[in-house]
Amino acid sequence: MMKDISIKPIFVQTPKIWAEFANVENASVDSINLQYCISNRLDNTPNLIRDHRYDWQRAGRYNIAFGAYDFRKMIGFAKAFLLDDNEMYLDSLYVDYDFQGRGIGKQLMQNIEDASLVASDKIGLFSLNAAHGFYESLNYSAVDGNTMEKDLVQSTRKVVPIFQLDKKHNFNFNFDIDYGEIVPFRNCPKYAFITPDGKINAIGINTDGNRIQYWFDSNANVRTINNYKRAIASAFRGQR
Repeated sequence: MMKDISIKPIFVQTPKIWAEFANVENASVDSINLQYCISNRLDNTPNLIRDHRYDWQRAGRYNIAFGAYDFRKMIGFAKAFLLDDNEMYLDSLYVDYDFQGRGIGKQLMQNIEDASLVASDKIGLFSLNAAHGFYESLNYSAVDGNTMEKDLVQSTRKVVPIFQLDKKHNFNFNFDIDYGEIVPFRNCPKYAFITPDGKINAIGINTDGNRIQYWFDSNANVRTINNYKRAIASAFRGQR
């Protein structure tokens, strides 16, 4: 991947973000097809923005999203959400046509999978025939026609973003947590220090833009707690 491309979690979606999603979707086809759509008044941008807004605002759903950025311009994104049967589902994966073939899609998928592990041990998706090879290269298997699945066995990183903290999502904590303390910060940026199988050892929440508030096992020793804090603080610095 180009060194200037960064992958960042999108903790809160806004009309600006939905418009960026729509622009990336439109730019994911080659320029000839895009110009044909424009010249024939087939611009679907308003409908795409509406759909992304609906996905985000659907009540009670655990939504996760990552954007790929060339400096400040979004050139790719991936979104997933938690189904009622506690399986994550990949809703969208798009990369600007001019940036395809550089590993950006794979990086987005790796981030989606790592972030999904705290809520589920499986992720599914609907794949067009042309994309089967891409998902198979990431160890997805066809289960029914164009439906593919993958077991989430182990995270590749120790710190992952948490997008909404809610008791009904059944996160796997290695310590007791009072959800009432976290409710006021529901939409604030959050990172979790996790075990390889997705259990949460510590949570850090950026509560006001500058201050990180931590929750962790009170029985952990000082060295372990400091490791949690350093790793989570580093993740926050990396998203800037």
